[in-house]
Amino acid sequence: MTTAYEAGYSDPCLNYTALLGRMGQYPPKTSTTGQIRRTTFTLVCTELGRDGQPHAAYVSCECWGREAEQAASLRPGAWVLFEGAVTPRRGEDGWRLLVSGARLQPLVFDEEAA
Repeated sequence: MTTAYEAGYSDPCLNYTALLGRMGQYPPKTSTTGQIRRTTFTLVCTELGRDGQPHAAYVSCECWGREAEQAASLRPGAWVLFEGAVTPRRGEDGWRLLVSGARLQPLVFDEEAA
């Protein structure tokens, strides 16, 4: 039996992304055809660079349905674990990459609960 890769259809790959960061701004809600809710937001992921200083990456994200409702209710600065796939989207200024998510998990750390 010949696999899809051997037949030349595609390269074997895995498109999976897990981001741990803070909500960057209030996410706007938009509706798509079929009345499925879509929420887009920016996730801010900060890490220490080689220079010892924090550097932030601002990652464009989107989610659909129940996760969209949940994302829309989160406040800026809330910790989130977001899982999805890197996806190209065409916008007014051309193509861009964003993470389209299948799972959104708000996180609460002990210092925030106090």
